[in-house]
Amino acid sequence: MRSIRGDRGGVLHDLNGDGLLDVLALGGEPTALQLFLGDGRGGFAPDTAFAATAAPAGPALGFRVADVDLDGDLDLALFNRTHGNLLINDGAGRFTLQENGWMASEGNEITGAELADLNGDLVPDLLLLERGTTNQVLLADGEVAPSSTAVAFSPTGVRSRDKRTRSPASGYGVALTVRAGTREQPASPPPERWIQPVAHAAGLRPRRCARRRLRALHWPDGVVQIERALAIGQTHLVAETQRKISSCPVLFTWNGERFEFITDFAGVGGLGTWRHWRIRLSRSRSTT
Repeated sequence: MRSIRGDRGGVLHDLNGDGLLDVLALGGEPTALQLFLGDGRGGFAPDTAFAATAAPAGPALGFRVADVDLDGDLDLALFNRTHGNLLINDGAGRFTLQENGWMASEGNEITGAELADLNGDLVPDLLLLERGTTNQVLLADGEVAPSSTAVAFSPTGVRSRDKRTRSPASGYGVALTVRAGTREQPASPPPERWIQPVAHAAGLRPRRCARRRLRALHWPDGVVQIERALAIGQTHLVAETQRKISSCPVLFTWNGERFEFITDFAGVGGLGTWRHWRIRLSRSRSTT
């Protein structure tokens, strides 16, 4: 299997919208950003089309992954010492290079960058670290035209009815998937950003966004929850639904005319449970 060099960083995301995790890695000699598409069986193949698109941007010091244009898929921001470039995703893993998205101040060099919504307008902002004549941290507000169809929500394990928790109160560990029409995208935040609302756009016209967009939450305790028809442009507090993840499993058999109940399987179990089940099953079969 081909080795993947990620000396300067790497992430796992579904970047081509096929529901499988891909690997994005920055490293090697010379340093290059490469995309490896996952096959769902632990194998990854290099995406040559991505390599050709990213090559003109030149060597990068680092990269960030975010939905820059808020169309429901993940884009990339690359930065080197003098400027930054954007790779805009069309949702199917085909990227367009936009060069010189931002420049370092005169006499300075870029040492780090971050993309996140820092002013609460659901649009990613740019946080830039510079070193040189004047060491400084710069904040550039993000703008999207036409207006964003993003929606944000803050998950919490505090149940709305009884105010008790089965999952962490902060929502840590919830697995989130956003679906709009035939499009699907995991949208769970990285571990260091769980305390922030999760913003996501579905790439639909504003008047259709609220009715056709679904959010599936898989809570750490096993509860699966669907939220729909959430108004766009707002941050919604989503509490875990109060429901049991399952009941005790039961076993039925077909006797030739109808189904008959054989037994249930208590969660606590105990010595003799398996033998007891086998005896009852054999008796049921003897009557058919």
